[in-house]
Amino acid sequence: MAINDLRAPLSKFCLWLESDRRTEAGRILSATECREHFFWYDAVCASDRIMTRLPREVRASILTGWGIRGKRTALRDDDQRVCAALHDAFLADDVDDQLFEEGISAETLIEWSDLADWWSFWRSGRHTTHSLTLAFEAASDLGLIDLQWFLGAMESLDGTQRGIDVVTSDMSHEELGDWIRNIHRLGDGSPMGLIETIGWPLLVAKTPAPVLLSVLDAFATKVGFVRLPSSSLHRSQELDVSMDWLTGEATELATAVSPSLEPAPISSFQWTGPSGEAEDESPLSDQVILANANGAPRR
Repeated sequence: MAINDLRAPLSKFCLWLESDRRTEAGRILSATECREHFFWYDAVCASDRIMTRLPREVRASILTGWGIRGKRTALRDDDQRVCAALHDAFLADDVDDQLFEEGISAETLIEWSDLADWWSFWRSGRHTTHSLTLAFEAASDLGLIDLQWFLGAMESLDGTQRGIDVVTSDMSHEELGDWIRNIHRLGDGSPMGLIETIGWPLLVAKTPAPVLLSVLDAFATKVGFVRLPSSSLHRSQELDVSMDWLTGEATELATAVSPSLEPAPISSFQWTGPSGEAEDESPLSDQVILANANGAPRR
């Protein structure tokens, strides 16, 4: 049975964002950054966060699709051999970062990964109005976010404005007038009515990026994504937004490092050489793959 039910709202939310991340418009993290998070390696060791979470039949299909294992051997391989085989394949350039990302589909990644770990990956991206709009729209459509809570969580960077005032402070007279007329036409001044009449794209465009990221982090805590110390494998948060999107103090704070989320435990193995290899497979190199107490890989 899958770890995450793709029919569940939270899994759907993650799948929508991960699927979008792989598109040209939503590319906040590259295929290389995906591989670095879920299968980090150097010349002597590797740390796996996804392959060993997959059932043997699922990962066997992926390994044979990459051409690095035969079907029978892939089904028989234990976690240690899977990690060592993929490590060798990367070192030999038999698999590259693009093949890795394509081989592990968005559905497979979300169905079998630790969602808190996946969230730490997605959240570390260079976020744009596109990615943030999609995140809030998806959370709203799936019933994961209460709109009254959303407005209550909005606070200006200097703490002087809250809720809808954070948005209206940067709206033009024409935009504000259109919003008021739409509210009047709809006849609904509730949080849902306010957001429906302005629309998520304009709301996101008129709200400073750090404010939205702060709300997004509060949402992550609300739905159970756990905050933990940052990983040395990830760079600091960057915001890929035009400066004219940010106003006032937001411009000065746009490059501030945001809180990080703890990665899930890294699977790590000791590989001591080939044992009982199938005839159709070349032996694995004699790699030792370990992890020290704080999760950093070592020889």
